[in-house]
Amino acid sequence: MLLPANAPITNGGRGRCIFFALRFYLTTPLKLPVACTAALLLSIVCDSQTHAQQPLTRRTSRGVPPVVEAVEAAQGAPEIDGFLDEEVWQSATPATEFTQIRPHDGTIPTERTEVSIVYDREAIYIGVRMFDSDSNGVVGRLSRRDTFTPSDGFWVDIDSHHDHRTGFQLGVNPSGVRWDGATSNDNGNADLSWDPVWSVATRVDSLGWVAEMKIPFSQLRFSADEVQTWGINFSRDIFRKDERVRWSWRPNDETGYASRFGHLRGLRNIPQPRLNPVSSLESRSIRLRQRSHIQCI
Repeated sequence: MLLPANAPITNGGRGRCIFFALRFYLTTPLKLPVACTAALLLSIVCDSQTHAQQPLTRRTSRGVPPVVEAVEAAQGAPEIDGFLDEEVWQSATPATEFTQIRPHDGTIPTERTEVSIVYDREAIYIGVRMFDSDSNGVVGRLSRRDTFTPSDGFWVDIDSHHDHRTGFQLGVNPSGVRWDGATSNDNGNADLSWDPVWSVATRVDSLGWVAEMKIPFSQLRFSADEVQTWGINFSRDIFRKDERVRWSWRPNDETGYASRFGHLRGLRNIPQPRLNPVSSLESRSIRLRQRSHIQCI
């Protein structure tokens, strides 16, 4: 069927494909069946090229959270120096399938991110390689702990209880400025008064930047199960592009936070934290001691 005389023909996209296909059909000297077939093939090829130029949408399947496996560091823990050169990092399969949540929610990120996880009896270790096509554009402004500045950044959310409601959030920018907080009620607004003892090293290089984290099990809370499954999620900010990407993605127009995390598997026979659940007064005392410790190191 021909387009109406007043149908708009755009400079690109499907309209241009149909326009050229119809022009071929009307002007070709070939016999009618051959002309129709050729016009149809031209339309299909042109339309497929148009779609290939558009950003693809990658959506997490409902009810099937993404999974990342932790690898035991049986030969020794990695050194927290910002170099992911230990053999154990090479043995871990990284989480890579991130999705934009801004500026184009649901689309493929402009830069690649790889997150690997290893553990020993003391801690969980997170190694992150954040590729950047312009490493000179990586931004890491200095500030106090728990103070957010216009910078690139990476953070991990851990639901170690795996209750789909609560989480521990730890993040860093390329200059090593840390932030941490606790989330509750399936909400992403973190209570920054939670100040755990943990360490991180960052490094900017020609490929982008790297973050290497050590999070002691003593700072988290989890079950006594021999085999653990935790909720986990990773997020990255690319400041100069106003871009934020996330591993376990949900659309911005939907609700939920910890309930939308992916799964961390592979943790086995990890020791229970020495600290038992305590009152809010005791928690404040512990936080004060932790701050004192951090200031001394």
